[in-house]
Amino acid sequence: MLFWLMITLLIFVFMFFFCNLLKKPYYIMTPIMHVTTGSSRSRPDICKRPKCFMRTVPKEENVFFREISSSSPPSYLFEENRNANIKFYFNKEPSLPNGAYIEVILESWAEDFEILQHHSGYIQWLFPLPRSSKTNIYAQPLTEKERGIISTEPILRRRVLRAFKMMLTFYGIQMVGPHAFGHHPNFRERFDNLQRYPNNFKRITRMIESLRYLDFKIQAVFFVKFLADMVRFQLLPKAEESINDYWIPRLSRREQYQLQNLLDNSDSMKQTFVFS
Repeated sequence: MLFWLMITLLIFVFMFFFCNLLKKPYYIMTPIMHVTTGSSRSRPDICKRPKCFMRTVPKEENVFFREISSSSPPSYLFEENRNANIKFYFNKEPSLPNGAYIEVILESWAEDFEILQHHSGYIQWLFPLPRSSKTNIYAQPLTEKERGIISTEPILRRRVLRAFKMMLTFYGIQMVGPHAFGHHPNFRERFDNLQRYPNNFKRITRMIESLRYLDFKIQAVFFVKFLADMVRFQLLPKAEESINDYWIPRLSRREQYQLQNLLDNSDSMKQTFVFS
């Protein structure tokens, strides 16, 4: 009798650990680097063989339509708006909730930093991802079809780039070349605002990930490189956790090696930064 009780107990323990193992997401192993403030100009403070691994990005799923939660709108709402991201980018439908058409956002909202800071429902439409948003239940997950159209249609690619530049200006950054970034004239004020509101770091994470999905991978790498420089030279000291735990892990293994080489080749602040 005791023997069978022990066998039953072992089976329950095995099933418990096995079920918990299934619940854990699969993680992609990525090369690790660590950016800190106050690094040397000639030798960036990057750990090439760290003692522990950073948080990494869950493996991309092929499921592009999922329920947000048990309290989310019913699935038929998503079915009726399968092409919502395309309609938004073609300027046919506004963002939700309480949003606007994309051309209105890019033209009228671009200089209104108050609305860009405090409106929480537009960033998911400008930078869509193939998963549901926890902060905006009206934003639709990006489908593979939409991804292909946005990443290849010239007018839509220009709008993605315009949206990116709008957010860069909001954060005190500007593009000074196809793959080069520099400070905006008001960057000190905007950097203070960027670090004052933690949701800005989450927005940047989404921007980096969406740029890669929409085939702006080179821009994403150089954008992360610029942000890493800002952290190293203590212009964005509060972003140290974000650069190491969120922004760098959004890049692929190959892109992270490319980023490492870019940082290693930054010999001086003058070469790293482009001042207006």
